[in-house]
Amino acid sequence: ANGAEFSFLVLPVVAPEDGSSLLQEIGSEMGVPVLVPAKPAEFPKELFRDGFHLSVKGAERFTPKLAEALMNSVAR
Repeated sequence: ANGAEFSFLVLPVVAPEDGSSLLQEIGSEMGVPVLVPAKPAEFPKELFRDGFHLSVKGAERFTPKLAEALMNSVAR
């Protein structure tokens, strides 16, 4: 009612598969943008604090990718 829009963000994972292809397919069917700034296993486990959360170095590497994905999403 107020013009807000929702986008689903897929965060980086160490695993070789993150389910993002299926999420993008479902998002497309439902009209929900699914942002995938990083491919699965693109970030080595050394960039994660605990195997799930990015370390400071991981976040520094991810932030520009996230910014680009957001800008591309808004520009559409």
